[in-house]
Amino acid sequence: MRHFESPVRYVLAFLLILSLSFYLSQSPARASGLEDLAPAEREALSELFHAMLIVEGSRERMEELDEQISDLEAEIVRLQDTILESEDRYLEARSRTVTSLRWINRLGPASYLEILFGATSLRDFLRKTEIMAGAARGAVTALADIQREKQSLDVLHMQIETLAAEVEVLDAEREPLAMAEADLQQHKMQMAEVFGAQWDSLHAELSSLKNLWEGDILPYLETLPRTLSRLADDGVPPEDITIIPSLFSFKAIIPASSLNVMMDAEPGLRGAAFRFAPGEAHLIIDELQMVIRGSLSIDESGLVVYHVSALEIAGLPIRDRFALSLLEELSLNLGPSLQGMSPRSLNVGEGVLELVVTLFS
Repeated sequence: MRHFESPVRYVLAFLLILSLSFYLSQSPARASGLEDLAPAEREALSELFHAMLIVEGSRERMEELDEQISDLEAEIVRLQDTILESEDRYLEARSRTVTSLRWINRLGPASYLEILFGATSLRDFLRKTEIMAGAARGAVTALADIQREKQSLDVLHMQIETLAAEVEVLDAEREPLAMAEADLQQHKMQMAEVFGAQWDSLHAELSSLKNLWEGDILPYLETLPRTLSRLADDGVPPEDITIIPSLFSFKAIIPASSLNVMMDAEPGLRGAAFRFAPGEAHLIIDELQMVIRGSLSIDESGLVVYHVSALEIAGLPIRDRFALSLLEELSLNLGPSLQGMSPRSLNVGEGVLELVVTLFS
């Protein structure tokens, strides 16, 4: 029995190792598929990703425009049908007027005196007089009908012109959006030719990033300025801070790891980490595959200002104007952690932030 069990164990172990190897080879693909590409390839995919974001943001607007245009065109059709009905009434009124005028014209310059002399009796005189007056009233009424129907037609034509102008405005707004959609499809076809067999997996990665962008990254960037500014509000100094005193000032050397511990305690900054290099400060959010690159300085009020120079998602440079605008006012108030004293200068070194704080301001 042992001779039978031993090969089975070997087979099961081999299958377990094989499945584990497959899992390990597949799981990092999402994180490294784009980052492992050459800079020029990442640049090309960055442009495509930017186009995807633009088109995605414009699709909702295109749907709104299509609905508005459809409603306007339906109203134009309704008014055109109304015009046809009004034209029928106009032609009928004009026909009545022409008939009345012809009848009056056929009477010639008749006068009541002529009717009186030509009447055989008083009743005949009254009858002819009423006929003549009725013809005149009919002509006046018909003329009024013509004028009213003509005014109605003019109003309808003006309404149609106004609606048509609105449709032209909406079409002018929709056209570049539709072109952006077509350009995106063309761009995807070009990338498919460039990357060949890699394209399907890369496109899936970009689509996944787009969903991550809309669902997590953009909301994170929108709240980042507030969460970062209140990082040190509780006044707890960073751990492992080194103080080097001088005559009227001291230097506070804060390791990046200490700031990262503080950020991890802030719910809106969990998973974020600073990495310092001489003259550079990078904020890394691995969970979102995001890197914010920039530098630090001190403003007049002693705030540490973060000047963002680049934003990357999965190694792709991001040029979305709205996203970059959210990063224009990043600051870090370390005053509460320094017992209310404001730093006057700083220097970013390898893994550390050096602040010079004056004792007397």
